[in-house]
This record gives sequence, structure tokens and C-alpha cells, in this order.
Amino acid sequence: MRLSDSYQDLYAQARTARLAGRHEEAITIYTRIIERLSQLSPETLQGRPDLEELLHQASQELVEVLRWERRYDQAIELEGKLIALFPQEELVRQTEVANLLIERGQVEEGLSRLREVAQADAGNIWGWITLGAQYLWLRRYEEAEANLQRAVRLEGAADGDVAFAYRYLFQSHKEQDRYEEAAAAWETARRLDPETEATLPEVYRMFIEAGDHRQAHSYLRREQNRLRYLFHLGLMDHQQGDEYAAQRQWRRLADMTPDNYEEGHDDWAEASLRVGLVQQAINELARRINQGEITVRRMTLLGLAWALADDVQKAQAALNGAVMILDHSRPRRSKLSRKDWRLFEEVVRDGEVLKALEGYFMPPIFIARSDSEI
Repeated sequence: MRLSDSYQDLYAQARTARLAGRHEEAITIYTRIIERLSQLSPETLQGRPDLEELLHQASQELVEVLRWERRYDQAIELEGKLIALFPQEELVRQTEVANLLIERGQVEEGLSRLREVAQADAGNIWGWITLGAQYLWLRRYEEAEANLQRAVRLEGAADGDVAFAYRYLFQSHKEQDRYEEAAAAWETARRLDPETEATLPEVYRMFIEAGDHRQAHSYLRREQNRLRYLFHLGLMDHQQGDEYAAQRQWRRLADMTPDNYEEGHDDWAEASLRVGLVQQAINELARRINQGEITVRRMTLLGLAWALADDVQKAQAALNGAVMILDHSRPRRSKLSRKDWRLFEEVVRDGEVLKALEGYFMPPIFIARSDSEI
């Protein structure tokens, strides 16, 4: 057996353990790989790009597992070792250290480090985008927008990167109820990068939630996906008190075959739940989740479906899965949004079921623009 084969076997074991949620086992194996490969001389590693790449990949994955486990000291220490091993990535690794410090609660120190990274390579748009995004996640909107505006004004930045910064500006404006400015930022992003059109649902959902149905409909008309279109058309009818029209749209949608469309499957499932086709929704949601198509919304809808089926234990299992995804995301969250809870309150009639599930959602004190995700 070649040396690289034995390391690859260990790496496969570590990844299997990580994906199965056996984090302690994964940490032990990743650490063994990194310790062994780190003992090789730089010349040996440079002459063996396969081993160098394996060391790099294993280290990055170990940092993420340590972060999931909130073992921030170890993750930060490992980032320091990565800087020594891969000095060409120093700014990237310093950015990661700053993000870990912020997660650990050392917010100002982390922000200061991010500012240093941005200033050290001031012509790199991503330093300013990263700094702006962190301020945004902290709900410090003025500072977020100042850094994002600096990003979009950089000369020579790629259009796609500038579009990304405008999407964060969209989020910042949206969270402050500055809906027209948010739409304008999104339109600028779309002009710079046509792929932004894929985020069109974020715009019409924003206007629907704001109760501006005229603007919502102006964007919804641009929706090419029939599943999404019918669901949100029904949602607007529902908000305006026309329950007959809403149910009609949702029944039309629930009668369609979701596999005929690349996207919109969760809208189809929610429509099915809203018209009482609970088992139909469970079957589709479970099938997609079992295929590895797992998202927060899909797990939350499965939890809602099981709640409607009066199976609290399965509802809790699904919501646990949704919360786990949030906890592994950035920014980290330990609760589902209040907006999701309002959906449960609206659809689930059994008070005992609701009482058993409410702990998975943010309490009312967090309503004010803390539900947003980027």
C-alpha cells in the first residue's frame, strides 16, 4: 500500500464520521492525519501535491467540526498552524480566525481583525464584503452599509463580486423596512449579474410580508416557475382575506406534479399542507430529504406536516434537524424564526401540539427583524 493510500483511507474514515455526526471520532482521525503530515518537511510536501492537498483539506474540515462543537480555542490554534503551513493563505486564514472570535463572543476583537484584513488588501472587494456581512449579521446596519458601499465603489472589481455586495445591501435595507431601496439594490445586482434573477423570490416575498401587494405582484409576474407563482398568488389572496381564492390557487398547485419542475417543491408541499393534504406533503418532503436534498425550510415543513398529523415525536425530530442546520450555518442560530412559528400557529389547531413545539422557535422578544437569513 502506498503512503498516500493509507492517508486517504484515514481521511475517508474521518469524513464518514463527520457526516454521520460522530464528531469526536472525526476530530480524532483528522488530528491524526494532520499531525502525521505536518511532520513531513516542506520540501517533501511540495514534491507530493496529493499529500499537501490532503493536509489542507483535512485541516479545513477539522476547523469546521471544531467550530460546530464550539471548541473555538482549538479551531483558532489550528488556523494558526495553517498560516504557517500555507503562508500564501494568510489573509484567508486571518479572516477565519476573526469570524471564530466573533462567534466566541469577542466581537470587537474579531471585527478589528476583519478590518485589518480588509485594509491590508484594500483593493480586494471580498475583505470589505466580509466585514460588511459581519456587521449586518450583528444588526449594526450603518457600519454594514458603509463597508458594503466601499465594496461596490471599488474600481476593477468583477461585476459578479459587486453584485454579491449589492445583495447584502438588499438584505440590510430589507431588515430595516426600507423596501424600495432593497428592491433597487437587488435590481442593480441583477443588472451586474443575471444569475441574481434566481433570487427573485426574495424580492416578492419581501413585499408580500410588508403587505405591499401591488409591488409584490409586479415582481411575482416575472416568476417563471409555476409552483412558486401559484403558491405566492394564493398567499397574497390569503393575506387580503380572500380565503376562497387562496384555497383555489393552492388546490390547483397541490394537484400538480412537482417532479415536472426543477424548483418550487417546498411551495408545493406547503400548499398541500394548507389544503389538508398532509400525507401527500409528508411523502414528498421525506422523499427529497432521504435523497439528501435537505434545507431548513424543508425540515421545518416536515415538522409542520407531522404536527398536523398529531405525531409530536416526529415533528420534534424534524425540527431538531432544522435547528441543527441553522447551528452549522453562518451566522449561527439556535432557534427557528418567529415567522416560521406564526405559520405553525396559523395552521396547527391542536394547542397541546403547539405547546410541545414552541421551544424550537425564537421567543416573541426577538421578532424585530431577527428572523432574516442571508
